[in-house]
Amino acid sequence: MDAADEAKDARRFRGDATELPAPEEWVLLAQWDIGLDGREGSTLHWVIPRQDLVERRFDRAHVSFFWNP
Repeated sequence: MDAADEAKDARRFRGDATELPAPEEWVLLAQWDIGLDGREGSTLHWVIPRQDLVERRFDRAHVSFFWNP
């Protein structure tokens, strides 16, 4: 899952050493296909580790933005 890989990379960039689950352990919470003029093909994805969702812990949920011009 690309969004899960991006979540791990974002944490590394910020210097957060917290170990995150493997990408296959993440689930998609929501996807929004944005209808903005000039940004057609834009999508937001919200992902979360599966166990965090079960425990209702949303502190590690991650949002990513994808644009395919």
